[in-house]
Amino acid sequence: MPSRASKRLLCRYLLTCVLCLLGAPTAFSQSFITNGLVAYYSLNGNANDVTGRGANGMPSNVTFVTDRFGTPNRAARFAGNSSSVITINSTNLNLPPDFSASAWFNFRPNAGTESPRILSVYGYAIATAGTGATRKIHFGNYGTVTVTAKSAQAYAANTWLHAVAVRSGNQLLVYV
Repeated sequence: MPSRASKRLLCRYLLTCVLCLLGAPTAFSQSFITNGLVAYYSLNGNANDVTGRGANGMPSNVTFVTDRFGTPNRAARFAGNSSSVITINSTNLNLPPDFSASAWFNFRPNAGTESPRILSVYGYAIATAGTGATRKIHFGNYGTVTVTAKSAQAYAANTWLHAVAVRSGNQLLVYV
């Protein structure tokens, strides 16, 4: 049978392990989120880059609306045409050769222009294909040579989707 002293030592050890585990996600998540981050737009009623690096956006014909969690003014509604944009101060936005970009979005069926862009920077864009009730998601380089990655399936309108676009070497990938 373990002694009282060894029980206390075991309890202290377990308590220390639990506290370390509880503290670890916080410390890890803070460094993980900012490590290599170029810009972050919380869309908190504006299009400011919350990293403090100055790559603020300038909304034009955009309305800030309720997000997927029901929080007011935390999502942007675009008119569905080329005059509805958030222009980013690109002089402060320096993308490395390999990068990833992600966006949460929700599209309306039969609305907007053909293949509206969700996110566009330096010739790269995340876009939906078409204007219908279901659409595939594309990630492409629309510069001098068009290279695209397309989602394997089409997704339904009026559903919040999260797309992650990755450029690695000469390869483009899109995950939804």
